[in-house]
Amino acid sequence: MALELLFNGTLLAFFTYCFFYIGATVPKTNAVGWGAEVWPQAILLALIVLIGVNIYRVYRGSSAEERGLSSVRRLNLRSIMTGKLILGMGALFVYAIVLQALGFIVSTFVFFVVYARIVGQRNVKSLVVSSLVATLSVYFIFSRGLGVMLPRGLGLLRDFALILERL
Repeated sequence: MALELLFNGTLLAFFTYCFFYIGATVPKTNAVGWGAEVWPQAILLALIVLIGVNIYRVYRGSSAEERGLSSVRRLNLRSIMTGKLILGMGALFVYAIVLQALGFIVSTFVFFVVYARIVGQRNVKSLVVSSLVATLSVYFIFSRGLGVMLPRGLGLLRDFALILERL
């Protein structure tokens, strides 16, 4: 529990820093309503609140002995590195790296498939269909609904993204 509290506290501090950094550095738009600069802050604010709730829940649900640093010494590094949390974070890291090169559609579809496998989805047909529906839903919400330009990718992937934008 101590490691979970420490990890959540670190995330809370990092997201709080990002929230204020984005607020100080992103130029304001003249658009009516929420511009593109507000969405990252809104997401970060939601993350900050949810992590705070999670810290409270973990703290209240653990005994004083579990909150101590002695529980950290009993951890097995192998079990941590093969856990769903670390695998999910690794998948998200790879997704962020390949997003510009592969474009939003392909990289998001692959990310959803990989992440669904990590969390336990085994039915391949359901996995592919749900990933495709989720990818296209997110694409059209952001590109059409919010007017956010999403990465198109390189080469043929860029041409594919341009065809989708014409729909």
